[in-house]
Amino acid sequence: MIAAPPVTGRRSPLIDAPHPPTALRLPHRALGALSLAASAALLTACVNDGPVPDGSAGTAAAATSSVDEPATFSGTPTVCVLNAGGTTGLGATVNAAMTRAGFTIAEEPTNLVTSAVVENTVFYRAGQRAEAQQVADAVPGGAQVQPRPAGFTRCGDAVAVVVLSA
Repeated sequence: MIAAPPVTGRRSPLIDAPHPPTALRLPHRALGALSLAASAALLTACVNDGPVPDGSAGTAAAATSSVDEPATFSGTPTVCVLNAGGTTGLGATVNAAMTRAGFTIAEEPTNLVTSAVVENTVFYRAGQRAEAQQVADAVPGGAQVQPRPAGFTRCGDAVAVVVLSA
């Protein structure tokens, strides 16, 4: 028979060691920001028909170009209309409406094949938030306003109007 070790009044260092946390907990805002960045990276890949992000470092950080900006703009925004809907001529129809509303047209409307945009959306670059809202208010059927994904290369410096319906 094996004898138990003598009790000396001292506890084992393993028992006295502090316990590690059972799970890593991030604040809700951090999780939301990570989720938004991942969604923007996926949107960028879909809009530009590029590869889906693999989660490598830097992908999420460069996903959007959002900046706090003033709410006012004076001038005439330059727009670029992309037809992402299934209706032939939708881009030309919206382009004509934008012209009638007084906007400068950057280029002729073209088609955009994507499943990442599910409603009329105006994408803007840093410094164009107020312009984008002005454009969105004039889009037939309305449009949401979103920061332009970093990898979105269409439309140059113009405010991008992606339409699915009018």
